[in-house]
Amino acid sequence: MTHSTSVALLRSLLTPDNDARPTFLFGAGASFSSGIPLAGESVNRLAKQVYADRVLGGKTLTEQIKVSEWTAWLQGQSWFVDGAGRLAENFPLLIQDQLRPEAYRRNALLGLVALKQELGPGYRAVAELVLRGLAGTILTTNFDVCLPKALNEKLPHIRYVAEVNRGPDDFNEYNPFARAQIVWLHGKAEQYTDRNLVSETQTLDPELVRKLTPLLDATPLIVVGYRGAEPSITKSLLGEDTGLKFRQGIYWCHRPAETPHPNVEALAQRLGSNFRYLEIDGFDELFVDLNTELAGIQRFASADAPMPTLQFDDEPVLNATWADVDTDLALTTLRQYCTKLNRGPIDSSQLKPLMRELGLLVRVEDDEKPSAACILLFGRDMGRFFSHNVITGTVTGKKRKVFNGNLLSQYKAVLEWFDEEQVNPPIKVKVRRQHETRKSYPDRALIELLVNMIVHRDFSIARPSQIDVVPNRSIRFINPGSRLPSAMNRLTLGPDGAFEPVPQFSELRNRALCDVFFGISAMERAGTGLTDTCELAAEIGGAATFAYPPGEDSFSAELFRIEASAGSTTVARDTRPVGTYVLNLLSFASTPQNLTHIPIEVTGWSELERKVPLEEAGTFVYEWRTGDLWSLMPEPLVKPGSNVRDLVTRLSDKPVCGEFGSSRSTCSPSAMAFRHSPVTCAPARQPTASNSTATRTSKVISSSGAVSFPKGPKRSISAAGMSMDFSSMAPSWRSMFRKED
Repeated sequence: MTHSTSVALLRSLLTPDNDARPTFLFGAGASFSSGIPLAGESVNRLAKQVYADRVLGGKTLTEQIKVSEWTAWLQGQSWFVDGAGRLAENFPLLIQDQLRPEAYRRNALLGLVALKQELGPGYRAVAELVLRGLAGTILTTNFDVCLPKALNEKLPHIRYVAEVNRGPDDFNEYNPFARAQIVWLHGKAEQYTDRNLVSETQTLDPELVRKLTPLLDATPLIVVGYRGAEPSITKSLLGEDTGLKFRQGIYWCHRPAETPHPNVEALAQRLGSNFRYLEIDGFDELFVDLNTELAGIQRFASADAPMPTLQFDDEPVLNATWADVDTDLALTTLRQYCTKLNRGPIDSSQLKPLMRELGLLVRVEDDEKPSAACILLFGRDMGRFFSHNVITGTVTGKKRKVFNGNLLSQYKAVLEWFDEEQVNPPIKVKVRRQHETRKSYPDRALIELLVNMIVHRDFSIARPSQIDVVPNRSIRFINPGSRLPSAMNRLTLGPDGAFEPVPQFSELRNRALCDVFFGISAMERAGTGLTDTCELAAEIGGAATFAYPPGEDSFSAELFRIEASAGSTTVARDTRPVGTYVLNLLSFASTPQNLTHIPIEVTGWSELERKVPLEEAGTFVYEWRTGDLWSLMPEPLVKPGSNVRDLVTRLSDKPVCGEFGSSRSTCSPSAMAFRHSPVTCAPARQPTASNSTATRTSKVISSSGAVSFPKGPKRSISAAGMSMDFSSMAPSWRSMFRKED
């Protein structure tokens, strides 16, 4: 059976036409393309680590140990299983004999399975299948983070990812109808519950087997990336003692030319026609192809699927009915949602199943009720159920406007209000050579703050959200909702409650609302909104601040416009620095106090490289077109104390040497950021004098190599108190200087 034939067969099992949704079993082969080693390579890596730690006492880095050293030690162990193709069998033996005590074992295993690269495409395809309901429960013998990472990246669209058997008796979240569920067959290393010793790989927890037996009896089992070496799986879970006949079938995927393990051969012989080998090109290839073949196909959640602890927007509205939902609005919105998430088209017959899956319809005993999120988003008369959930807008504390209706109506109406001239007027901004007409506030920043207001509001607080416009100054957003517990240790609040946003961090107060607003492209991934607002405001010379005011159960955000020019209401002055300095590969132990500029007489870079001992030069910038060399004054070039003040004076029209931070310097230390990666930095104030020249490209030379460096306009820089000693230079350096008469 070829790979394409196997894909076609498995596709038929995954379609919603089949009542039984398949269960998956993943082994180490699933994580290989994500950088997680297979069992044989794991033996090598762990043996090398143990040899470095325990035999050499940690005195030698593992990278410095020769292969012959640690392999001779490994093969000399009494428990070592020798033979071609049998290295993987030593994995539990090595752990049992060498990874002791438990803390050392845990650290070694976590280091072994740490994700050091991007997830493989197979796991991302699996997450897509789970999102569309085509896959649900996944059993895994692994203890790496690849699978949970892939699934959690789909939150909140996957409402909840259940995890089972993370520790002893950890079965509370198990449900055979789970929408997304990971069963850790061998436990998790983080909890010291990984089962990797010889004795631990013989059997599984009987209670876990009892829980899984009904599921395995009722669904097809698809095995991918697993050798089948552990008796705990092939005998304890899949063996005849369970009484399972696997009438739905076991589909054991393997690569071409792979020889099945004897345990798998025995299982195949016992099950007969209920067992099938499927040839595949690999884990990634299989699931990428399945996801492609099943594009646009989805299976909606069962009414028996478990729900996590309900948030406010998940709660049913007991006095509401289906008639209170604007179904046309819901269908239009959720069609857009499915398009954004590649879930495929939906029609009116699929609207209710999809809304059940998204938590917008909730079963209450024998009835079905719209959730709070459903009424907030699609309610025909939201005010009848949530009268206080409106947004008010004012200009100078007056002209109060109330935005009511459902949240989608409020969102649209407020965006239209933002376009009014009294809210976001156009202004003329003075830039270098001309005026530019811009809006006072970036449109995207206003949208980010509005969406933040809508989806993160605490709707249980009977108080409206407020947007206050202060003309020629700022727009302030005030929203009911105090800081959530999970943010206590992530956000550092000042005395006034102000904080800096943390990139990629967000606590979703209303997951269902966030899910839909993301799905209609009104917001991006959680954790980017406030950070983006800061950047958008800074790009046009404005600013943004955020706070949880002390003693108040609210959040405030204020967006400031660019500063007005001389009190004008229509003209502003761009005070952002016009000089941009890019530093790359320039490493500093401390902020340099001086900068040296030396004109040298060479015809090009190659001549400089040929005639000058660059190892003596330290770090410098060389402009080969003009012969200008800029240095942070390494000792071979400049030494204080010699008397060349006349030369400095004659070179005043060509910057020779200056102190950072002086009134005539090009950049002050406080305004510069010195890092190993490329950054841009700007002067704290404008220079008092400048003779503009075209930007030229120079080379920055350091021990790390050469990169491009944009050279700004030449400026006269004070050299008071500084001098240059030609006599102390190497002859090869002295010969490079031009005479200045």
